[in-house]
Amino acid sequence: MKPASPGMEAARRLLRWLDTINSAKGARAGTLALADQLAASATNFLTGVIVGRACAPQEFGLYMLGFSIVFLAMRLQTALISTPYMVFSPQLTEEERKKFAGSILVHQFGITALAMVALVVAGIVIRALKSPHDLADVLFALTFAIGFILLRDFVRNICFSHLNFMAAFFLDCGIGVVQICGLLGLARVGLLAAHSAFLVIGAACGLAVAVWFLSSGALLAVRRREVVPTFRRNWQFGRWIFASGLLWESGLSVYPWILTFFHGTLATGVWAACFGVVALGNPLLLGMQNYLGPRIAHAYVDFESAAMRGFVMRSSLYFTLATLPIATVIAVAGGFLVILVYGEKYAGHGSVMLILALGLLLVPVRFALARSLFAMDRALLECATNLVPLVVLVTLGIWLVKSFSVIGVAFGLLLGDLLVTVAKFVVFELVLRTAEGRVDDAALD
Repeated sequence: MKPASPGMEAARRLLRWLDTINSAKGARAGTLALADQLAASATNFLTGVIVGRACAPQEFGLYMLGFSIVFLAMRLQTALISTPYMVFSPQLTEEERKKFAGSILVHQFGITALAMVALVVAGIVIRALKSPHDLADVLFALTFAIGFILLRDFVRNICFSHLNFMAAFFLDCGIGVVQICGLLGLARVGLLAAHSAFLVIGAACGLAVAVWFLSSGALLAVRRREVVPTFRRNWQFGRWIFASGLLWESGLSVYPWILTFFHGTLATGVWAACFGVVALGNPLLLGMQNYLGPRIAHAYVDFESAAMRGFVMRSSLYFTLATLPIATVIAVAGGFLVILVYGEKYAGHGSVMLILALGLLLVPVRFALARSLFAMDRALLECATNLVPLVVLVTLGIWLVKSFSVIGVAFGLLLGDLLVTVAKFVVFELVLRTAEGRVDDAALD
């Protein structure tokens, strides 16, 4: 019997929450959860298509730079707000849950304030340096939009944690309708640009969030004395998850900025189009990750080390086989798909799509190994492995981008993905063998 650890206890709590979903109303809840993910993914994808087709590649590049900032902010929010609330809230009484939700709302405003200050300062500096490409305008627009985008994610997490998938579905559908209509309207009158796209996104999220707070604000109760203790608990729980995610997201998000520095936003727009086509596989990948992650946690709670190893390896294999058809289509027809989705101005990048397709096949193995380390309460070790892509970025990635432009970004990311997957596998094996050694020693005693 393995001793309980914080990671195992968190896994058990999450599993109990998932078991609730899989009860009598499980099928309906699962369908709504999938429908919501499809609605959110479709909105993001269509937004990129509208901006990419209606604007010049330079504007599309600016749009991607802006969203790289949003992803970083959302990574912080997920680790310190969303994940702790999802794990801990099912164990609380209704009144305690309201206080918990009120406290993390205050934390949410704190994260938003930090992001807005950073964006304003960055915009002022870039404007003072008279940087081209209107990057400052994008940062100022994001200053308005990012608060509402993050609040939208906060509200979705509250809905999921309360198993109210219907509310999340209508929230995301409403945002999608307003956002897509607003973008198409701006495109029709010739006013669509990267900065105006973010203004529309922010307005759509703000409207939907306001409706939710008016109808469901009673789910939150702010108590000043609860704010600091809740933050300490969330930080204790999520700090390594945050550090791991930040390292990983940094390795991915820095490349477009380096590409812009050396080759301008035209090249970044091309990269955005190629990356956007690969994102067509996100609904399947995210759905399988949502299923596989809890199953891995369950395997560690229930199985011995050898069985745990076999479960993770089999899961990685099945997940990879499920991803193979998508990767094959992207490898063979990726260049055509880029033109079909975003237009002729993005032609001639089939080789980039081939490299991205190879990287896509590494996602299942990397995900399974990462979630296994989290379940085994080895978040620090998992975090350390995510230094590998940053090392690749500093040692070879910058040179690859400078020398080969867009295809250099694809090569840099593929090399980082390959090496970090190997690193996670090595750490995973060491942790399991250490656990097996302890079991053998205990048996001898």
